[in-house]
Amino acid sequence: MRTTVDLPDELMLEVQRIAREQNRTMRSVMEEALRSTIAQYQRAQPFELPDASVSGNGLQPTFRDADWDDVRAAAYGNRL
Repeated sequence: MRTTVDLPDELMLEVQRIAREQNRTMRSVMEEALRSTIAQYQRAQPFELPDASVSGNGLQPTFRDADWDDVRAAAYGNRL
């Protein structure tokens, strides 16, 4: 399949250099790079957010009826 892709000049120069040094075509260098990137992507584990919950009994009584400004003030050292 043919397609057109715009790449930065410095990237194309690097591909040309690698192809020349390895006596390969630019196509084979780019194909190998794409296959490697795709394989790496497929092996990657999906991100899973670690459980950062803590034990406790919910909100402290001080914050039960507090608004966000009060909670933020307490979090940054300006207790209620």
